Formats: sequence, C-alpha cells, structure tokens
Amino acid sequence: MYNEEDYLDSLKQEDSYHFSIDFEYIEKNYGNDEYDIAIATMEVDVVWDSKDHGYKISYYCPDEELIDPNEGNGTVDDFYQDIIQSEILDELESLGIPTEAIILHY
Repeated sequence: MYNEEDYLDSLKQEDSYHFSIDFEYIEKNYGNDEYDIAIATMEVDVVWDSKDHGYKISYYCPDEELIDPNEGNGTVDDFYQDIIQSEILDELESLGIPTEAIILHY
C-alpha cells in the first residue's frame, strides 16, 4: 500500500544541501531616501529528515552584527522571509525538490 510517507520519501534527492546567498541591507541611512547599501550573506542548510519525511531548512547570517535595525533594516528573520526563502524554494525546485518535500523552516 502506498501512503503519504512513501510519497514524501520518493521526493528525496540528496541528503543535504548548503547555499550561501548574498543580500543587500542598509549600512548607513542618511535620511531623505539617501543611504549606503552593503552586502551580507545568508547561510542556508537544507537537510533530509527521515523521521519527518522531508527536508528541514535552517539559516543563519554570519554578518548579523553588521545589520543595524536603527538604520532601517529588519531582522535576519525578516530578510530570510522577505528575500531568501523564495530564492531557496526556487533553487530546490530547480533541483527537482518540490515545496511539499519541505516540512519545516527554523
């Protein structure tokens, strides 16, 4: 009998993937729509979890201390949700991993 867990297991490709994705943040905000932009990197790991039958995504930004919310930036979580997440899902889909194989973002 074929069940949902078997289906999800059939979506597995590699055991894990790692992505380094650059994104822009406001380094210095001078006001009046004038600011300096800098580049930070988000490190994203995608790991197969056989117990939960899908890929789990974790992320961190080694440049987090450079991103000052007082300059008009969001949090690292905001950058992930607003920019990086869709890039990761597109990248995984290009590797043959559909979104239903993604079970958790943490």
